[in-house]
Amino acid sequence: ITELKKAQQELVRQTNFISSLVNATPIPIFFKNTKAKFIGCNQAFTDFTGVSAQDIMNKTAIEIWPNQLSVQFHESDLKLLKQPKKIIYENKLTYGKGEERDVIIAKDVYYDENKKVAGIICAFIDISEQKQTAIQLENYKNHLELLVKQRTEELVAANEELTATNEELHNQREELETTLTKLQKTQNQLIQSEKMASLGVLAAGVAHEINNPLNFISGGTSALENYLAENAPEHVQNLAELIEIIKTGVKRSATIVSSLNHYSRRDDTMNSICNVQTIIDNCLLMLNNQLKGKINIEREYKNIPPIKCNEGKIHQSFLNILNNAVHSIEKEGTITISTNSSDAYVQIIFTDTGCGISPEYISRITDPFFTTKAPGKGTGLGLSITQSIIDEHKGKLEFESELGKGTKVFVYLPIH
Repeated sequence: ITELKKAQQELVRQTNFISSLVNATPIPIFFKNTKAKFIGCNQAFTDFTGVSAQDIMNKTAIEIWPNQLSVQFHESDLKLLKQPKKIIYENKLTYGKGEERDVIIAKDVYYDENKKVAGIICAFIDISEQKQTAIQLENYKNHLELLVKQRTEELVAANEELTATNEELHNQREELETTLTKLQKTQNQLIQSEKMASLGVLAAGVAHEINNPLNFISGGTSALENYLAENAPEHVQNLAELIEIIKTGVKRSATIVSSLNHYSRRDDTMNSICNVQTIIDNCLLMLNNQLKGKINIEREYKNIPPIKCNEGKIHQSFLNILNNAVHSIEKEGTITISTNSSDAYVQIIFTDTGCGISPEYISRITDPFFTTKAPGKGTGLGLSITQSIIDEHKGKLEFESELGKGTKVFVYLPIH
């Protein structure tokens, strides 16, 4: 009996310990028998549902809470008793004040001393606040995503606007730079034009002043011939060669004066009917001093129609091209000038055997102030002005060059 009492006391102690432990647990716990009727619960269950252990004893969930949810719970418990297994799931339970709460439920069966199913033990955790917090966080996240999207769209729009403004400013800057370049180019050309105009006035004055003594020499030579024929016919034969030399000199001087007159023509119209080959010959005459004894001139003229142009400016452009050709030949060489025509253009080709132009410079030779000559030997405006003159005449100016072998300059002037 003593041992039996000790065992009973130990059982009571363990039962009280387990009861205290279950009641101290803040998680709601309840027990059911094999008929799915309540046979006990802890204090947390009473606090959550609002019913005590006496209120639920030997009752089903349907008897305590007559609703569809209780029916589902009861059927689930009966199924678990027939097919024992541990299950964890999320569902809803009625709160003590009649409110529904979201819970996570864990159920399992327990066994008697014969290892037979004796009932169900269940515990659940209220996750309503966590779910509410999760919903709020999701809403906040969605709201943040919306705000981020809106802000991103605003930033993209602002960036596009800034990009467009930047492009517009860049374009305006390029336009201003282009305009400034054109103004500088125009200014330089005006300065050069003024110089050429002054030179033209000077040339015209010199030509006029030379013409007078030439007329005196020509008149005096004729009078001398007449005097000899009348008064000393025996000397005519002996002096004929000397008189012819004087006439040749007068004729050559008159030709030079005529070239100066052509070059010095300064007007802004393009109504002069000109022979291109005559203009070239006049330019060669003006450069004769630089050509003599150094450069051989070859003319390959074909029968071409006259053109309508500004004669003084065409003189200037051809003179610039020929002058560059002369300077490109250091010792001796040849300049070949050929002319041809098509239905629309007169073509003039200037070919020299000079030093040539490097491929990297060929596209820049008509830029203002660009020159390959040594400092003090050139301004870099000659071909720039030539390009402007040819453009003004609706023509074309093209270049071909090979370093060390020479250069070809193609000029196309329209036939009006």
